[in-house]
Amino acid sequence: MKYISAPILSNTAISPELFVMELKADIPIKAGQFIMIKLPDNARILPRPISVFNYDPSSKTLSLLIRKRGAGSELLSTLTTGSSLDIFGGLGKGFDSTHNNKKIILMGGGEGIAPMLLCSNLLKEHNDITILAGFRHEVESSCLDYFDQDLDISYTALDHQEQCARGFVTDLLDNESEPDYIYTCGPIPMMEAIHRMILAKNWNTLLFASMESHMACGVGACMGCTIKNNDNKPLRVCSEGPVFSSKEIFHV
Repeated sequence: MKYISAPILSNTAISPELFVMELKADIPIKAGQFIMIKLPDNARILPRPISVFNYDPSSKTLSLLIRKRGAGSELLSTLTTGSSLDIFGGLGKGFDSTHNNKKIILMGGGEGIAPMLLCSNLLKEHNDITILAGFRHEVESSCLDYFDQDLDISYTALDHQEQCARGFVTDLLDNESEPDYIYTCGPIPMMEAIHRMILAKNWNTLLFASMESHMACGVGACMGCTIKNNDNKPLRVCSEGPVFSSKEIFHV
């Protein structure tokens, strides 16, 4: 478990709750993986797992989309350029970014859109990519500005204005033709609803879901982040996930 010191290049608020942090980091990253961050506060011992928003290997720039949930993420939101964080990663099993000539829908709920940016950047050249996103507040949709605007992008917001539809991201799936794959990340009920919709539509689509869990080590040693599969066997989100086939984890 080797941490590196990653200088903060920028820390940008995109809504009252969401911010994008950019770090300088020379680490191997795959789409859908996460990193562990040590907080610069000795009162908070455990590191925090954060999904990777984007990674540019040429400039070695790592981007994170973070929601302020508690004291730890609130602290991260206040850090400025010139500060640095101890991080290690990339960790976990991510999304397959090697497909060619496939129709792939990338779906995110809230900050669950985070892993979809790197997925889209790696897949867009050789595949038909659609981005579907759902937010509680429309102001949060500004995180979609980081995506290639030539992609097919749609979103919903519960407090919608004129720019988007009101409702849930799953509502957008009714307007789509059958894809080869759906990648998703967000609230578990949302991802399970997508799984049920695929079954109801009789699609042959393969759904892969990125799960979230509290983590202590990030490498599968402590067994603190386990979920149960359909055979009631424990799966470690940090090492056997965070990305799982929906058929493996949703009891439908």
